[in-house]
Amino acid sequence: MRMLLLCLFIAAMPAGCGRDKGNKEDGADKDVKLKSPEVKPRVIKTDLPHGFPADLPIYPGSEVTFAPSGKDQYRVTFRCRAAADAVVLFFEEQLDAKNWKILNRENMGEITNLVVQKAETHCGISINGSDSSTTIVMNVTRDKAFLPEDKKPKEVAKETRPLMGGVPIPNDFPADFVLYPAGKVRAIVNEPDFRSITFTTTDRAEKATVYLEVNAKKLGWKQFQKKIEDEKTILGLEKEDRLMTITIHHDEIEPLIQIGVIAKKEKK
Repeated sequence: MRMLLLCLFIAAMPAGCGRDKGNKEDGADKDVKLKSPEVKPRVIKTDLPHGFPADLPIYPGSEVTFAPSGKDQYRVTFRCRAAADAVVLFFEEQLDAKNWKILNRENMGEITNLVVQKAETHCGISINGSDSSTTIVMNVTRDKAFLPEDKKPKEVAKETRPLMGGVPIPNDFPADFVLYPAGKVRAIVNEPDFRSITFTTTDRAEKATVYLEVNAKKLGWKQFQKKIEDEKTILGLEKEDRLMTITIHHDEIEPLIQIGVIAKKEKK
């Protein structure tokens, strides 16, 4: 009796119930394509850096994702849900409306680069995106070098004569102080009652002596002394209430020249 029931149970089981399922699943794989889950980028919201130009247009709804800054330099990255073409059109219209001058426009596939300027502010704008998401990168630099020549601040020259480098000459140094153009300034003293310059040159001492004598005369100095020794030549000059002493040390390789000016002492 038990054997009969077991045979009836086995006969009632669905076909293929005990078979390997692998073949069926392999067949199903050929019809169904698996897709990777969409990974959304992590957005870090932050603020615009302090000092970022307020008149630079920003696409509505943009989120700042990266915003390092330095002195007069800013690099800000934005992300927005908009087509790249719409973003480009927005910037071109708004930049013009806010009096930014577009210096250059360049298309590189999906990337559009704009270079704009306003007064001393220079900005490169890179727009990279698709039909639904766009990344905007702005590189901003402030530098007076970008100003037109007629609007640049006039700087007072630090040197009164062309010299071969060395220590810069103060702006208030006397203009009639005789200098040697082929010399390199090594030291300067700039006190109200005493001024001096020490510099070296690769010219021969004799050549430097002749130049200093001639040009001191052109600047209104009157020479009253010239003393030549084995190791140096000393020149004494005067002009109104001042005395100038020029000492040229005789060195075959690099002569040393010292020029000092002091006020004349009143005779008692």
